[in-house]
Amino acid sequence: MKNADIFIVDKDDLEKKRSELKEVSFDNETFTTNYIDEKDNSEWKEYQVNSEYFEEGIPILVKLPEPDQKELIEMALSGESHEEIAAASIFLFCNERDKEQEFRVDLLEALEKHALNLKEVGENSVNNKNKLKIIIYESCLYDGFNIKPIVGKHYTEVEKDFQFYKGIAERSKVILETFDTN
Repeated sequence: MKNADIFIVDKDDLEKKRSELKEVSFDNETFTTNYIDEKDNSEWKEYQVNSEYFEEGIPILVKLPEPDQKELIEMALSGESHEEIAAASIFLFCNERDKEQEFRVDLLEALEKHALNLKEVGENSVNNKNKLKIIIYESCLYDGFNIKPIVGKHYTEVEKDFQFYKGIAERSKVILETFDTN
């Protein structure tokens, strides 16, 4: 299945798909809209996510059930547009923040493998560098900030969490620096 069959970010494609759907509900707190496709009874949800690269944010139309973490990582790595790459990356971060779905180790390992493969085949292009940069920044891998709760934890647990995020940030920066050398 193509990314665009379950995860639509292109404005024209999104408008076209939205015109084929029936709005079921709108959530004023999360600013999400639920739809149904009466042709096949599939359910869709529209999000508006913020992005460092796109001032007004990115509208995302997602077929339910939403893609899981593994699918989102693959979508980020295989994305063909900046919007698609950014949206999948932001979605990973939002799922961690809102649903406590940790993704950082899996994404970082996939990025390291992907960057190594690109270097081995001589694909050190600006587009590939930009893809890695978008994924790293939009998923907040570069940020060593501890986002886990600290209240009620022993200082050793807080320090362990801090070291985890710091290590992830350092490894993500190495990917970009290493990719930059050739």
